[in-house]
Amino acid sequence: MNTHSVLWSVAQKSLEANTVHSDQGPITVAGGHQFKTFWVRDFCYAVPGLMALGLQEQVKNQIKLALHHQAANGLIARGFDVINPKLRVTANSLKFGFFVDGNYAHKKLQPEFLGEHKTPALDSNLLILLACCQWTDHQQSSYFWDNHSSQLQKAFEYVLSQKGDTELIQQPAFSDWQDSAKREGATLYMNLLFLRVLGRLQKNKISWAMSENIEKWTELLWNRFYDKTCGLFCSQESRAQYSLETQLWAIEENTFKKFISQSQLWANLITSPLWNPLPGRPVAPDYGPDEISWTTKSVGLTHYHDQFYWSWLMAEALRVSAYMDSEIMCERISKELERLAANHNTIHEVYEMKQVLVPVSRPLYKSEFPFSWGAAKVIEALESIKKGHKRN
Repeated sequence: MNTHSVLWSVAQKSLEANTVHSDQGPITVAGGHQFKTFWVRDFCYAVPGLMALGLQEQVKNQIKLALHHQAANGLIARGFDVINPKLRVTANSLKFGFFVDGNYAHKKLQPEFLGEHKTPALDSNLLILLACCQWTDHQQSSYFWDNHSSQLQKAFEYVLSQKGDTELIQQPAFSDWQDSAKREGATLYMNLLFLRVLGRLQKNKISWAMSENIEKWTELLWNRFYDKTCGLFCSQESRAQYSLETQLWAIEENTFKKFISQSQLWANLITSPLWNPLPGRPVAPDYGPDEISWTTKSVGLTHYHDQFYWSWLMAEALRVSAYMDSEIMCERISKELERLAANHNTIHEVYEMKQVLVPVSRPLYKSEFPFSWGAAKVIEALESIKKGHKRN
């Protein structure tokens, strides 16, 4: 068995371990302990990996579950659990996780719409749309557009309503995946995610998405977020901080080809602090202490979304490295993922550098494992490599 086979096997076992059985059918939850919740964001990012394992019907049912509980204003729930998910997180932090029910059978799933800061997970609305597009492409089926178009339109229009009187989507504090940091206002993450979803909706000829002008959105993001001093995109307008996932998406999809070549943007990224010594940290440079929520700081995770290495980002970087036909980068990243998988026999959520990467461990927090988002991204990357997906 080669090392990629070991990595695939560990990732697959991690996802299988995070399958719970509810009255609505099997559900992939986000993690095995404090995140044993159907977090919509985590699930949506896991969709390509889950489908690579043949779980198309489960993916369909989880999307339908999220849409069934959509709020009247179009908001998609952050997640679903049989208990209060905040209680689950707290109990595990205090080492009382064994008192928290992990059995989903014959219990009512309850949606949660607002997090600890009383804000929604705004990106879940876009990610549920992205998941529908990915399922549609994989299955060559118009099921969601035929049966859930009005709900999907409401999800889309809810996000657009966040523009207010501005040109860009404005997000509340603590409302995207880096929810330990405020990130309030217009972020590249939310607006580029919207542009990615818009492109897929228009490719599928979805009528209610056709009035938005992709070229105008693209030019707007280029003008507002590109930093010519370093050749990367700022995470927020006029701020010299850069996020990894947005650079990877812009490179893979060649979003800004009218303004910069794919090869140049790739060269800028791999010579930046975001990539060295390894890719996996969400942003560089770090957030200021005043930007981090007190709850995150109280459990020793001040650098949760800047200095820690996320398994899903490492896998995303591996996939894009393969797409850019960079054997050297593929070797560096896959070797580290393989080492971590073999040493721990699971895919962890976050790692930190202590001469080598190790799972984050604090008195009140242990890196979640198995971690579905990371495991599914590993599967997605390895599947892409196996199929030889590379730029033309």
